[in-house]
Amino acid sequence: MDSEDSNCATSISGDCGFSHISNNTAKDVYLQFCVVSGDYLFNNKQDSYSVLSLGSGIPTNGFMRFEDNQDGSNSNLTTLNGSAIPSYGLCGFGGNTTLYFYSYMASSSALTWDFPVIPNLQEYGVLGTNSRTTHKGWIYSDDEDNNANGYTAYGNFDQAGMIDAYLNKNTKFYISSTILR
Repeated sequence: MDSEDSNCATSISGDCGFSHISNNTAKDVYLQFCVVSGDYLFNNKQDSYSVLSLGSGIPTNGFMRFEDNQDGSNSNLTTLNGSAIPSYGLCGFGGNTTLYFYSYMASSSALTWDFPVIPNLQEYGVLGTNSRTTHKGWIYSDDEDNNANGYTAYGNFDQAGMIDAYLNKNTKFYISSTILR
């Protein structure tokens, strides 16, 4: 995502996996997501988390974040398997960014304490502050100064520990590994 070019305050802290910010003056945000079937995902007893929703319907439990990215000389780019794409499902990646997330809330009635095991992935990141790993961090995105950021919650969702998203303000994404180390 193309961050604000003027006095950019985009920053990163901790272990955010393959998500990162560029080293140039603009400090653009690069969010890396795995594309997996939702059939593998479920609630656990202790940690709430969110994953990017690439389906065609609005998540029944989750949120939408509209990021107003840099207006002038915007360099937003999204790729899937090496090819540039303008959208996927309800998510849009043009001059601005629209991301939909499905959220799995911690539940005492969940069957396990663990995160789901996904075939062919030894480790993956989620939005959320996994309380049982040291591999976590955050990315603060300095969005367009004169922005029209948007945020909508769906269902029984609490954004605490996943994202600080405020209208007409910047965004902080909390990222954690699902591997307990």
